[in-house]
Amino acid sequence: MKVSDISDLSYAELDRLRHAVSERMKEMRDVGITQLKATIAEQAQILGIELKELIPRKTRRRRKPDDAA
Repeated sequence: MKVSDISDLSYAELDRLRHAVSERMKEMRDVGITQLKATIAEQAQILGIELKELIPRKTRRRRKPDDAA
């Protein structure tokens, strides 16, 4: 992949480029997450583990007592 010099691009051109890069990164992240979830589910099934067992339970946050004085 050839990387071009961006120093001569205008603000509008840089903004369009930034938007295009952000969109591409979002697409790649979404595809990667989907593939990772599928791989994990497949491996869990092979091992006979339920997916629920792999996901840590969220700890409940306790409310701090009001400091009413």
